[in-house]
Amino acid sequence: MRKYIYLVTLLFIPVLLAKGVFYLDYACYDRERLDKTKVDIYVSIPVQSLEFDKTSESVFAIKLYVYDGEKLIAEDKWKQKYTLKSENDKFSGNEIPALSTMYLDPGYYRLLAEVEDLKSKNVETIDIPQNSKKFSVAKFHDKFSLSTIQLASKIITNDIEKESEFFKQGVIVLPNPSKVFGTRRPFLYYYTEVYGLQAGNSVDYKWSISDKDGIKIKEGNSKSKKAPGNAIVLADQIPIQSLKTGLYDFNLEVSKNGSTIESSNNFYIYRTLDFREKAEMKFEDLSNAIEVLTEKTIDNEIRNISKDITADRSDEFEKNGLEAKRSFLIDYWVEKTKYDDKFKKEKFEYFSDLANKDYSKNVDVLSDKSMLEEFEQVYTILDKKDRNLADKLNDKGKVNFLKRFWETKERDDPDAREKFLYNVNLANKEYSLGNKEGWKTDRGRILITHGAPDKIDKETYSTDSQDHEIWSYFNGNYTFVFADTHGFGEFSLIHSNFTGEKNDPNWEEKIKKEIY
Repeated sequence: MRKYIYLVTLLFIPVLLAKGVFYLDYACYDRERLDKTKVDIYVSIPVQSLEFDKTSESVFAIKLYVYDGEKLIAEDKWKQKYTLKSENDKFSGNEIPALSTMYLDPGYYRLLAEVEDLKSKNVETIDIPQNSKKFSVAKFHDKFSLSTIQLASKIITNDIEKESEFFKQGVIVLPNPSKVFGTRRPFLYYYTEVYGLQAGNSVDYKWSISDKDGIKIKEGNSKSKKAPGNAIVLADQIPIQSLKTGLYDFNLEVSKNGSTIESSNNFYIYRTLDFREKAEMKFEDLSNAIEVLTEKTIDNEIRNISKDITADRSDEFEKNGLEAKRSFLIDYWVEKTKYDDKFKKEKFEYFSDLANKDYSKNVDVLSDKSMLEEFEQVYTILDKKDRNLADKLNDKGKVNFLKRFWETKERDDPDAREKFLYNVNLANKEYSLGNKEGWKTDRGRILITHGAPDKIDKETYSTDSQDHEIWSYFNGNYTFVFADTHGFGEFSLIHSNFTGEKNDPNWEEKIKKEIY
């Protein structure tokens, strides 16, 4: 059996890691112009990143440039308006999709995308270098072949508006340039076109999903479809609620008369549930779990057992407040469960779960010591203005600063603190060295500030250079280089092209080993 492999790893900018205010993706198709490839370039702008006027309107400009070396070979520019649908729309997490279609010769190019908020005058760019080969225009021919697999946020098959810019081959395909699915997008939609067919040809196809290690974790049933002409569309909806947070590959295998072609595209799953699980606290006993409950939760639990509360006890609550209620609740359940281990375990799990829900949502449950430690961790991601303010604060001021900081962040992103704490925990797990916690190391600081890199190149046990790592962030084209310059296992930042970080163009020379 003949087998042709087309591995399509396209531009991947996950929403958890993106530092800009828009997302970019593209797809290649064989259509309309035989000497060129049709390239659809997709842009999406989060509503919350835009500035709106008093009429709830925002205006932004999109500019796309394609270069071959220094030569500009294609460009597209346009303006769009967006009006908020409601007061909640601003922070709904919605994105505004846009599309540009170009016809290009097959090959590798530089793609430069720019979005300008015409209200705030803020300009953001994504620059994909030609030598990165991330913007690759496919070559199609009469042979059996596949277009790019587009991973979409939705495919509409009913009440079709043919005038829509997202209309193609009888359906509307709404793009998802971030390629992030999960909590807000529990279904993955895919769209691809099969070429090199004749009317009546039957193709067999089957999809699968594999994790970052290439292990197949989900697959569909094999299906068949007959071609109406020299091409056919394959599209479907796949439930992905069971996939945990992480990077995955969507794979599609298509067969015709003994020949098989395969293609894949990567995507990212983000589930808030997974971050709550990873930020979970552990408790030694029942009283320990009750000890950290918030006042609101304690009041709810007191109401649940109000029939067992005497008038004198109520007076004590009125006089001494939260601590009296907390102390009573601990004594009450310790006494109730002391002779029944099964019941004790049930109540322990119940209060542990309540405590973790409070912990994931409210910074007030932390002790002063924990708050000050979190303040130091947050300090690593502050801008210069906020650092100057933070440097002048006493301990009480730092605690209040931390509360206001998360209140502001979580208005835009309700999961902001959970994501931050997850990265802190990950830094401690991966980069702690001796008594030095991982978040205090250079690699930990960059992980917390920028999120996980899209790519890590590791060089160890080399006879030519000291051990080092190169972290690459595709969105923004940022690079961070860490080296174990002293040979003790601690990797320090020695070079970066990110503004404000250490920059040393001669870093490669400085980590070369001396040869005796």
